[in-house]
Amino acid sequence: NTNPSCAQIIAEALMKKAAFPANRTLMIERDGLIEALTRISYANTSTVAAREFSCCALNDLSCEAKNRQKMTCTSVLTSMVKIASFNDDASLIAQEYAVKVILNLSAEANNRKRMASQKGLLSVLVQRAASSNGNPTKDDVKQAVINLVSAL
Repeated sequence: NTNPSCAQIIAEALMKKAAFPANRTLMIERDGLIEALTRISYANTSTVAAREFSCCALNDLSCEAKNRQKMTCTSVLTSMVKIASFNDDASLIAQEYAVKVILNLSAEANNRKRMASQKGLLSVLVQRAASSNGNPTKDDVKQAVINLVSAL
């Protein structure tokens, strides 16, 4: 039960730190950091900005191949699926980041079986591919779906 403005400040600070590749491997090793970001990303009390900042930080952390296995955990996958499936215009940026996190994590072959088994993950990717307007992300999403289904 974090104060929404406090959560937003924390998420913004972590987003700024995660923007620098040199910080990403160190950040992932911090106990509770991933859980804090995922909690902020999907909490009902989070502001739109807090949700965007936390998803952006998770996206930046997932850009590091070394971080992907550790990030392929229930808390991250559950929150990214939940955010990617939001159906409101206020959360579009957070939704985009959530999809990018899923795509980054699925780039690692060792993560795919776990991810394909995650409730709602494949369906949210299929929905995203069907509703995207031919942008590069659509092709990336389609490829991720193929890779994840192949891992089952």
